[in-house]
Amino acid sequence: MSNWPGRVNADYPQTRGRALFEEMDKFADLAHEAQALFIQALQHISDPTRASVLADEAMKKGLLFSEKLSFAIRRAIFDFTV
Repeated sequence: MSNWPGRVNADYPQTRGRALFEEMDKFADLAHEAQALFIQALQHISDPTRASVLADEAMKKGLLFSEKLSFAIRRAIFDFTV
């Protein structure tokens, strides 16, 4: 079978599943940072400027986490690298 980008990896459950969870652990710190920044933003809600800066940073880290996680999942499921 050819190695085109849409081919599902037949070995996913045995090999890639474990690697995916190990890679997700790397992203846990990033998710916790985003969560902590968002909590700080809520705690500073009476200071809109400070709350906005914290919320923006939380969103940046949250989006980065989401992108890294989706890339890891895609790489684990499909037989291609980008």
